[in-house]
Order: sequence, then C-alpha cells, then structure tokens
Amino acid sequence: MAVRYNPNPARITEPLYKVEELEKSPLYTVLCGGKELTVYHTDSFDYVIPVVDDDSPLSFQVKVSKDFQKAVFRPAKTNVQAQISGRELSFQLEKPSKVTLELDGNLKTPLFILCTKRVPKPEKVDHLFESGKVYNVGTLEVKAEETVFLEEGSVVCGCVNALFAHGMRILGNGILNGCVWKAFGGDSRTRCASTSVTGNVMI
Repeated sequence: MAVRYNPNPARITEPLYKVEELEKSPLYTVLCGGKELTVYHTDSFDYVIPVVDDDSPLSFQVKVSKDFQKAVFRPAKTNVQAQISGRELSFQLEKPSKVTLELDGNLKTPLFILCTKRVPKPEKVDHLFESGKVYNVGTLEVKAEETVFLEEGSVVCGCVNALFAHGMRILGNGILNGCVWKAFGGDSRTRCASTSVTGNVMI
C-alpha cells in the first residue's frame, strides 16, 4: 500500500543499513493487544504495521506526545469510536483493516495503521529478504514465475521491476521502501499477467 500526503517529500539520499536506522515516530506510541509496536516516521506521515493471524477484533492504545482536542479516523465508513483520556486514545477495530488517525485536522501528522495478514513463506523463493535486515537493491529485476519474499521485520530499499514477468509474486510482511531512491521506488510491473502482491507494505 503506497501512502503519501506530501506531494513533494524530501528523499533520503543515503541508503539505510540497519532496521534500527529507520526513523521512529516522535509523536505516537501504539500498543495492540497490550503489546507495543514500532511506529515509523516519514516526512509525510507516521505508520505502524500490526501483523495478524486471523480476523479477530483488535484493541489499540495510542499515546500522543502532545496535547490535542479532536481525533478522527478515516475512512469514515470504518466508524471507529475512540475513548480519549488526556493524551491517550483507546479503540477497537472489529476486524483487521487499514485506517488513518488524524489529530485536530492536521494532514501533516497522520498515523497510518496498516493491519496485514501474516503471509507464510512458500517452498519456492527466488529472492529472500530476511527479518531484521535492510537491503539496498537499487532496482531488483524479477523474471516470470519468480517469487520475492520479504520476511516480517525486513526492509527492502529501492524498486522491484518486472517486464513481461508473468506469474511473478511479491509476498511477505516486510517493508518495500522506495523513498530512498532518487529515480522511483516501489513496485513497477509492465505488461505482466497473473501477478500478485500480498502482505507487504510499500512506502
């Protein structure tokens, strides 16, 4: 899922080498089911990725580092109702989904809650990216019928490029980060049939 509020975000010119170097949110702390999750920061938004096994309801607590008056969840059809106490919000998602939290109508500081189902690793993997590591692929060329798998906790910086790569797959619960490259980043599929992207988050 590619999400961006700022139409001209500043790009990182140096590749990342460790997951710990990903910038964390100075504004939000998020707990899901009582477990604290890592909240990442970009110049346009903050985001957290709860990885779940099923469609059970999820309980969240969000702690905000500054005062706010109003909290709104989008899309409105999710009808999320939060209990607010000081700088903390508590709410429940009836099922895992992708929602945005906006404070006081400020579009420059949204929190994206990007719930995703856990994706098991298939037997055949052509490009494996392991948890806890940051990979700088530049442009990863993927051929027909090949599978790219991003383990949960991995970060792949750059672009996945596929030309006539019928049947190719990008799977897993890692992060595909295109923000660090000056040209373009993310997922570029051209004239490909029967392709799939499942589980991973594209920034």
